[in-house]
Amino acid sequence: MIKPAFPTPRPALSACLVSLPMILLTLLIGPMPARGDTLAEAWVSNQAQRTHAIDWAYSFALRKSAIEAGAMGDSAALDALAALAHRAPAPWQEAWHAELARTQAQPQRSPERFDLPYLLADLRRNVQLDALQHYGVCQAPPWVELWTSRGVERRHWEPGSTTAALFKTLPKDARHRVDHAYLVDPLGVVHRLGVAPWNQDILPVSPGSRLVIVPRHSRQHQRHARQVAERVAGWLATQLPGDVCEIITWD
Repeated sequence: MIKPAFPTPRPALSACLVSLPMILLTLLIGPMPARGDTLAEAWVSNQAQRTHAIDWAYSFALRKSAIEAGAMGDSAALDALAALAHRAPAPWQEAWHAELARTQAQPQRSPERFDLPYLLADLRRNVQLDALQHYGVCQAPPWVELWTSRGVERRHWEPGSTTAALFKTLPKDARHRVDHAYLVDPLGVVHRLGVAPWNQDILPVSPGSRLVIVPRHSRQHQRHARQVAERVAGWLATQLPGDVCEIITWD
């Protein structure tokens, strides 16, 4: 799901999603389960076995229904990229294609929130474990990932990073006449934002975020370039938000 950019900065995700006290969780859900039948119960049990709090900004789950429906989005991104390459080939397309192909073999997530604070805010959001292929959490990585007309690269995350600051670090040719981008945050939410002086949105960038810059093309092909960037961002929202992740499955 793509959400509009926020007009003003907001705190980083890891600061917003604080751990709830275990006593409160027990009161809300009931007695501490061995695992339980729902994701919220499983999260409570999992947290109770840890010596440190879970960073909910890097939690994830994968719905079985998404796998069965083939709705993860990799083919859509590759098809859009191939169509643009046929109409208006450019050097960056090969790098994007190679990275998309590489990530097809990686574990995936459903592009939506499954963190415990979100589930407890409205228990109607709670999910039966039988509906999930897996769930888990990643360590916050040290990088942010950039998809631009220069290709795909990861950069070291700096405290206080914003989309505007990252965009300014790009080479001039990667910024020239570029108006829009997509930010994929660690929870799998995609934000469309402006990056040009006339429409600039400034969003905080957490570790593990991915910023997809819409490459500039001729007016004839710019719509297709936007479509590629949007579908690539949708695909990236299905990727785990880190490199060191705990994936929990069950019999």
